[in-house]
Amino acid sequence: MTRWVVVGAGTAGCVVTALLSARPDAEVVLIESGTATSTPPLSVFDALAVPGRLVDGPVLRGQGLGGSSAVNGMIAVLAAGESGPDVALPRATATDDELGPIDRALLVAAPGAVRVPLAMRGGRRVTTADSYLY
Repeated sequence: MTRWVVVGAGTAGCVVTALLSARPDAEVVLIESGTATSTPPLSVFDALAVPGRLVDGPVLRGQGLGGSSAVNGMIAVLAAGESGPDVALPRATATDDELGPIDRALLVAAPGAVRVPLAMRGGRRVTTADSYLY
């Protein structure tokens, strides 16, 4: 039996823990100093959703399970050749109802623009902790 200790349950820590724990000869412990919740009180994207709102001070980093994947833009573009069942991150394109005013303005301003795949399932944000740990 090989024992592993993964320090940090951010994006990389979640993926590494999932891959190691899939090995039948491995015992894995994941240590995280942040909270178990994956959504901090305010991200820059939360602030952009409120007209006229300003972000005072530094933008929060994602601390806790999932790390900054809890506050990022959910863009999920895979590297060339990366696909199949070993990639746990679900991807979907936002529907018209899920687009914000900035998304709509950008699509109108650049007729050749396309919507990127987002890390989401059923219209909800999916963090790496959601995809790889739970």
